[in-house]
Amino acid sequence: MERRDFTINAIAKDIDGNIIDPFGGQEDLQKKIIKVVNPEAFSDDPLRMLRAVQFASRFGFQIEPNTMRMIRQNAPRIKEIAPERILTEFDKIVQKGDAFNGAFLLKRTGLLKNIFDNDAGLLTSNVWNNVRTMGEFIYLLSANLVDDPAKFFKNKLKGDIPTFKEIQALEQGIEKTSDDPVKNRLIVNAMYGISPQSIESGILPEQLIDAVNDLKSGKYPLSLKQLAVDGNDLMQLGLKGKDIGDTLKNLLFNVYSDKLPNEKETMLNFLNRT
Repeated sequence: MERRDFTINAIAKDIDGNIIDPFGGQEDLQKKIIKVVNPEAFSDDPLRMLRAVQFASRFGFQIEPNTMRMIRQNAPRIKEIAPERILTEFDKIVQKGDAFNGAFLLKRTGLLKNIFDNDAGLLTSNVWNNVRTMGEFIYLLSANLVDDPAKFFKNKLKGDIPTFKEIQALEQGIEKTSDDPVKNRLIVNAMYGISPQSIESGILPEQLIDAVNDLKSGKYPLSLKQLAVDGNDLMQLGLKGKDIGDTLKNLLFNVYSDKLPNEKETMLNFLNRT
C-alpha cells in the first residue's frame, strides 16, 4: 500500500471487513484532498501526476500543497509517458470531469507546458462548459500553444484520424468566422466536408451556430451532394471535367446567397440563361 499513488487509493479491507488505512485516506476522502502516499510516487510512475489532475477534475478534489509542489518539480518527466496514455487521461477529463478545471490544473502544475512544449495563457470563456469531445478539448487547450493543433494532435500525441479531422475543421471554421452570413454558410459547408461531427460542436461562435441552423433547416444544402442539380445534369448540358465542379460550387454559392432556391428546374433554367 505504501507503493500506491495517493492516500485515497491506499485503503484496503481484510477478509473480516476491517478497514486498513495506514495513510489517512478516509480522512482525505472526507476532505476531498489528493495527497501522495510517499515521496517516490511520481518517480515510480510519472503518469500519476496527470492522474492527480484527472481526479481533481472529475471529483472536485483539491491537490494538497506538497503534492502540487512535487508535481511541478517532476512535470518534465511527463515526457517519458507514451502519448496514448496521456490521451487516455485527457479523455477521462472530457467525459467525466470539468474540462476547464482540468485545463487550469494542467497549466498550474506545469504539465501543459511539458506536454505541448510551450506555455501561454489559456483561452478563458464560457465555451469550456460546452466541451463534449476530445477534439474540442484539444483545440481549446492548444490553440494558444501550437501553430497547428490538429497536426500536433496527430503527430505528437498520436491521436486518431476522426478526432484529427474534427480539430482541423474546428480550427479552420472558428478562425475564419465572419459577420457575413453567406461566408459563414460556406465555412460550415467546408467544416462539414472535413468532419460532419464538427458542426455539432458547442464551442462554435454564435455566427457559425446561426449558419449551422440555416443549413440544417433544409433551406440550404449541407454539401454539394444535397444540391438539386448533380454532375449528370450538367453533363447533359454539355459541361465536362473541371467545369462541372466549378459550376456546382457556383450554384451552391448562389443558393447560400439567396439568389437561387435549391430547386432543379430553377437551377437548370438559370444555367441555360447564363
